[in-house]
Formats: sequence, structure tokens, C-alpha cells
Amino acid sequence: MFYFTGCNHFGHANIIKYCNRPFKNVEQMDEIMIAAWNDHVKPNDIVYCLGDFAFHSREKIENLLARLNGILYLIPGNHDRLKKYKDTKINILPPLTTVDINGKMLVLCHYPLLVWENSHYGSWQLYSHVHGTLGELPLASMDVGVDAVGYAPVSFEYVQAHLSAKKKNDPNWCRLLPGAPEEWKIASA
Repeated sequence: MFYFTGCNHFGHANIIKYCNRPFKNVEQMDEIMIAAWNDHVKPNDIVYCLGDFAFHSREKIENLLARLNGILYLIPGNHDRLKKYKDTKINILPPLTTVDINGKMLVLCHYPLLVWENSHYGSWQLYSHVHGTLGELPLASMDVGVDAVGYAPVSFEYVQAHLSAKKKNDPNWCRLLPGAPEEWKIASA
């Protein structure tokens, strides 16, 4: 199976305050997120982390990785220090990565985008940087950061169901940006 996550900020005590996370301290946050990760992800599953994975030292990152299930691919975020991940079991991908899962093109980036490769032809964009603060955008995109989806990775099937429901509930879902003039709206068929 394929999973997506981002902005985990393992080891980052201040993120609890910045994002109003429901944890007493960083140790509790890390332990709960590790348990939630492993409840979802099996050892051979693929996990795409869309940036800001950990604030730990290299030694603690290696210990963390030893405890997490799955094969981890990292799309770097603004807080990732790639030297810490060198020669670990993290596979580093380019900041803008396109993958095909079950015939669906997904564009993965730490940051939300307004347009992306094949966005007008049905591809989806997943991001994390905003910590759930944007709400739902009228685009074929989704915030998969832990603050937006309950502190655990989400499966491709979850993303598929979420974006399919989004499209079904608004036929203009990827045609009208907030603040665009009403005449730009495309009439429903």
C-alpha cells in the first residue's frame, strides 16, 4: 500500500505550541505519532513524507527510523537538513516529485500549488507545509500533513475517497479559485 504524510516534526518541541497540537510534551507527541504511524503502515508499505520529517540529531533520527514501519521517501521541506538523513533508510526525492499510483498521477511537493503537471487533466497534488491552516481548497489537492489528517499517515485510498467526494460535491471544484469573478465559473453539465 501507499501512504502519505508530512510536517511530522518529530523531536520539535515548539511545534506543539505553534500548531496547538494536543500533546503534553515532545516525547509524548513522538510516541503517539510513532504508534499511529505503525497502526496504519506495514513493513513493506511505501510512505511518502512531504517534508519537515524530524528535528532530531542524526542518532535519534536513525533510532526513530528503526521504529517506523514502511519504506520512507522524503520530499524535502523547508526544515529538513538533508545531511542528517544521508546514509539512513530515508530515500530523498526531488522537491517536486510526480508518481503514478494505480493509474493516477500525483504531484508531491512540500508546498501547496495552484497549478501542477496535468492539473487540468485529472492529476492530484498533495502537500503539507501549511499545517492544516488553509482548509479545503477548490482544487484537486489535499493537505496530508499530520495537523490536517489526525497525526498519522493516510493511505492512497483515503486520498482517493477524499478527492473524489470533493469533486462530486462541487462540479466546479478545480475551476474556480477563491475570489474569482462569478462569470469565470463553468456551468455544470
